[in-house]
Amino acid sequence: MKIIALHYSTQSTPQVRLLADSSTLASNKPFFLPDFAESFTIEASVALRVCRLGKCIARRFAHRYYDAAAASVIVTAHNPLQAIAQGNSALGYAFDGALWLGDFKALSDLQSTTIELHKKSDDCDYRATGSQVAMTADEIIEVVSQYFTLKMGDIIVTGNCTLPTPIAIGDTVEASIGGEPSLKIRVK
Repeated sequence: MKIIALHYSTQSTPQVRLLADSSTLASNKPFFLPDFAESFTIEASVALRVCRLGKCIARRFAHRYYDAAAASVIVTAHNPLQAIAQGNSALGYAFDGALWLGDFKALSDLQSTTIELHKKSDDCDYRATGSQVAMTADEIIEVVSQYFTLKMGDIIVTGNCTLPTPIAIGDTVEASIGGEPSLKIRVK
């Protein structure tokens, strides 16, 4: 299983990040803050589940290659010890448990899908729609499949939908997709 995460900075072209399968943390599992960084932030996103094998998929056929979506949260470590100094910024987002995945639900349209993020410690709420992602799901499949063969069970994280939010020990983070609860993680 591949986990492909897109990250949008100031340009409309996303950075493509590959994550290890150990980077995923399922809903209702605790997230233990690692001690290798000074602070951590989270951003909500939509994750697509790939449902068939394909390479170099044309946009008009892309809708056939994903069947479900889940709320996901990407954790980013800020100032990981020595990682930035050594030029390895991947350590800031590809560590164990850095991608929280909710329950997958059937997806009708990414652009109109809403994702909500709620952090209970300070009543921080974010609401976003898939239209806030710079590319549609079909465009993402088309671009990513040029470089990687997509296989059943692969996960594509479509990109950050919400602003970075700091997390700390004691926080409980919940996310929903399409109005249905999808993810709940306690930070320890």
